Amino acid sequence: MSELVHLSDIGWPSTEAITRVVREWEPDPKLFIGASLLPLNTQDFNESPSSITWDILAPAHGITHATSLDADPRLVAPRKLSTKTVRPGYWREKKRIGERDLIKTRWVGPQDRERAGSRLIMHEMQELDLRVESLIEYTRWRALHGELAINDEGVVRTIDYEIPAGNKINVSDGDGEYWGETGADPIADIQNALDRFEATDVESVDIYYNRSVAKLLAQDSVVRELVKQSSTVTRVGTSNVGSLLAELIGEVASMNTYNRGYFDAEAGTLQKFIDDGVVILVGRGPSTEPLGEWASTPSLHNGGIDNASGGKFPMADYRGLEDAPPHVDLINGIFGLPVIYHPERIVVMRVQAEA
Repeated sequence: MSELVHLSDIGWPSTEAITRVVREWEPDPKLFIGASLLPLNTQDFNESPSSITWDILAPAHGITHATSLDADPRLVAPRKLSTKTVRPGYWREKKRIGERDLIKTRWVGPQDRERAGSRLIMHEMQELDLRVESLIEYTRWRALHGELAINDEGVVRTIDYEIPAGNKINVSDGDGEYWGETGADPIADIQNALDRFEATDVESVDIYYNRSVAKLLAQDSVVRELVKQSSTVTRVGTSNVGSLLAELIGEVASMNTYNRGYFDAEAGTLQKFIDDGVVILVGRGPSTEPLGEWASTPSLHNGGIDNASGGKFPMADYRGLEDAPPHVDLINGIFGLPVIYHPERIVVMRVQAEA
């Protein structure tokens, strides 16, 4: 004879005890800004599953030379054509929901009496999707820093985005000082960094840094002295120091404090997308010449054998329900890498000593 099991025996709280659901920290991909610089491309690389390749046509240089009448004109060499190829990255992970969770899981909050196996699957898949979105944004900013280092699950690779050596600036070199120290001059440092865009197709520049750098700017005596001269400025803080400096520096379209990141549960810290003490200048060129993109290569999870396509591939595998014990596997990921077509449009400034 089977024993009757009451809901109270399972240890579920009553609806009177649960009236609200409080979510702890989680990322919001709508607040990620990297897509404006390196947009996700899920279509153009579907025919090249093992490589990401593009041609590079050398720029037009010089001016036409003088010649004499009846003389042969000077011979000018044709433009050089080169090809760049990188191997894609393969990003994928899985969650397994077991029989106990599937059959006993309650829903959260006031709906704590409802069976919720299917909603548990959607909830866990949402987390996998947030992890993929965070990965895409993280790798975008690693590319904009100039290097993406992978050392995970036996995969060890370093992708060098070939930012010119002259575009990697340490403001303490020579007579300069790190920001926050006596003698530092952030405005002069930024103006000098803008010189790196000469002889390129850059038309305007956007500047990005995290809140630690915004604090250095807001507390800098040179910055404060300059903005005091404006009758409309009543305070200087991390939220408005960028817009104030953009007017003072000139040649800058925007200065942006971007303090997003992902929470590293093992380290117990927020891993910011932009490193502390780093300022990234990104030049805007002609709209027909993108800075780069997140090149997504095809996956069998996304479209199957005949129609494999790029993009994320969230999927739930229910075949495990026929196994003993039953389970559902959730898989999500994306194949590909961010690529930078115009590394000369990026300047990376180290404005504070590394911790």
